[in-house]
Amino acid sequence: MARVAIVGGGIAGLSAAWELQGAGAEVVVVDAARIGGKLQASEVPGLAFPVDEGADAFLARVPDALELCAELGIDDLVHPAARGAWIWSSGRLHPLPQGQLLGLPTDVEEIEASGLLSADGVARLRADLERDAAPVDADLAIGALVRARLGDEVCDRLVEPLVGGINGGEADALSVEACVPQLWACARQGGSLVRAAQAMRAAGPGSDSPVFATPTAGMAALPQRLVERLAARPPGLDTVVGRPVTGLSTAAGHRVELSVGGRALDGGPFDGVVLAVPADVAGALVAGLAPEAAAVLASTEFASVAMVTVVADRRAIAHPLDGSGFVAARDAGLDITAASFASTKWAHWDDGEHAVFRISLGHDADPVDWCAKADDELAEVAVRDLGTVLGEPVTPVGVRVGRWPRAFPQYRPGHVPRLTEVRAALHAAGPIALAGMSYDGIGVPACVRSGRIAARHLLA
Repeated sequence: MARVAIVGGGIAGLSAAWELQGAGAEVVVVDAARIGGKLQASEVPGLAFPVDEGADAFLARVPDALELCAELGIDDLVHPAARGAWIWSSGRLHPLPQGQLLGLPTDVEEIEASGLLSADGVARLRADLERDAAPVDADLAIGALVRARLGDEVCDRLVEPLVGGINGGEADALSVEACVPQLWACARQGGSLVRAAQAMRAAGPGSDSPVFATPTAGMAALPQRLVERLAARPPGLDTVVGRPVTGLSTAAGHRVELSVGGRALDGGPFDGVVLAVPADVAGALVAGLAPEAAAVLASTEFASVAMVTVVADRRAIAHPLDGSGFVAARDAGLDITAASFASTKWAHWDDGEHAVFRISLGHDADPVDWCAKADDELAEVAVRDLGTVLGEPVTPVGVRVGRWPRAFPQYRPGHVPRLTEVRAALHAAGPIALAGMSYDGIGVPACVRSGRIAARHLLA
């Protein structure tokens, strides 16, 4: 029976463990901090229930997380109670157009009616409908593509707030191929970018199908259930928590030895290892086995994000809080990047008395390190900007501040081919696989898929 070590107990590492164990392998999961990674929930003053600290849902229009929930018996999934969202730009809230593909407009009339673009911006967008552009054959920055084809306004007021917010980054520095594969597919077709996006949306799920889903107990239920099922299913689950892996080496028979606290990890050498950790951590571990690959991994850049959860008396807020929340354009004069109307978005977070907001600060190239700020300063900035958008002061009855330093890997142009070379080098060095946010996409479904594919690679 194969025995595999998994470094990193987040959703990617646990998904790899689930796949490996299902094939009969023994697994041991090692994490320097805690099992569950970024999928955690905790109490917020003023509320009688916990609220997610990180992601509050997963994308339901791709199968990976949904399939895992079905396998684990998580059948209490719920979808957002509120439809629609907003973009804060030019001093007011504009409805987020329904006819868009991750910010790329597909309905010019709807965009024009929203007021997001000037007359010149709409004209630039409309001109693309007749464009006969050559197919794009080399990865480039999202901003470079969108600005050249659709203009600065579409990039700054639509694509950047959405794609940049998801990735914690700047559209002008993020890879099209790695971050927005749908846009990459459109660009590779040539011709009009808008028409290609229209065809892709028409071929996708209907507008009535849910976009997001979450367990009623919150996203933390997913890793918790995984651990429970892994422990209960033969051959069980071994975990080592609070002790970081400090070394990785190959042993006889093309196997791998892990060092924890200066000594070999019990149960080794292993038939394979999944490094479900950030790229810089993985790079340090493989430096002695694949130095060139390690250098690429170590060069990965990250963005830090702070999340402020605010609870207020709902009766004291005049704004209707309609929709799931808003994202803010970078040039809109706010420090915050987005806020969800969490108690409107999720019915199970609406106690009838309070309004719950989850407010984000921080992105790549931000001149302020928000994670280094004190709790009261983060809360003050979040509440101030929230009040600006709502058009009225907000008086909190409870605040929780969370920090995610260096949590969002920044996929630079060329990320996909670089990662292919890194994986080939690691494969040559030993049975070593990579999984997680640093490699194959941001978001829970991408991490689930990344972990399972890493496990299948080792099993093969």
